[in-house]
Amino acid sequence: MVFIFLALGTFLMASQDDLATMYRSGHFKTILQELDKRLGEKGYWNGVLSDYDTTYGWYENDKYLLMCNDQEIKLYEQVKKQLKYIQSAQAVFGRVEGDKQIEGDLKTPVGIYRLTEKKDHVDPFYGPLAFVTSYPNLYDRTLKKNGNGIWLHGYPMGCDEKDNTKGCIAVNNDDLINLSKNIDHTKTLLISNCKDRPINANKETLAELMAFIYRWRAAWKENRFDDYIESYADDFVRYDGKKLNAFKAMKKNVFAIARQKEIDFSDFTVTPYPNSLGKVLWRVTFHEDYRASNYKFQGLKELYIQEKRGYFRIVVEQ
Repeated sequence: MVFIFLALGTFLMASQDDLATMYRSGHFKTILQELDKRLGEKGYWNGVLSDYDTTYGWYENDKYLLMCNDQEIKLYEQVKKQLKYIQSAQAVFGRVEGDKQIEGDLKTPVGIYRLTEKKDHVDPFYGPLAFVTSYPNLYDRTLKKNGNGIWLHGYPMGCDEKDNTKGCIAVNNDDLINLSKNIDHTKTLLISNCKDRPINANKETLAELMAFIYRWRAAWKENRFDDYIESYADDFVRYDGKKLNAFKAMKKNVFAIARQKEIDFSDFTVTPYPNSLGKVLWRVTFHEDYRASNYKFQGLKELYIQEKRGYFRIVVEQ
């Protein structure tokens, strides 16, 4: 370990020729391995997260949070690692209580959704404008939930009161107009709970979760198949419907072919995932840069991770 710290110091002060010599002698690879190992340690992430307000998760990319609990919606903006309260509004939800399951059940979904589109020209029944949500999301689809057209919209024009919706979230028209001015919908998450059970995230658990993610990455990168597969839950489902055994067989072949690979993660969004199943879940998205001789990928990665008896396991992946 002393060598590693000395080598790191040398690395920071090295010229290009020095770096080439370190790489040629094998020390460069050792340094990278130690840095990867450090990313899988909780202590590192305690330091990273120390200055962040992590009340509702950790956000490197998304800027606005719309928190929907019982009869209220609150907007927060992340400013310099802190969550700043912007506005709140009374809200109405689906005519039938509970988590949406199928089309036409008149329930509002519980979960986390992106605002995929802003509609400035809508039927007057929906008020002055509307935001389309991403329901059903990836996790919803693995649970065979269906339906669509879940919007955040206003009240019918000329109507000051509204008791319920067919599953959408509705707020007063003036509040909706103010909300539209206060957000960039492409950088906004809508977190729908519809019960007075606010989600919370503590730094200790977040640090453990991030360390788990980077240990999973290290096993993937270093071709340690057994350690990699151990990161997945027995009831794992991939976005295309593959269950654990089929996924395991596919990945075993991939690992045999792509022995040398580079994998980088960035731009994390990590949120406790509200759900009606009584599970402790996390939604994690990030930018993945995967490079191997036979395949390259750059794009969004989405994971749903379950915390159970002190362990984390991936239950859904895309």
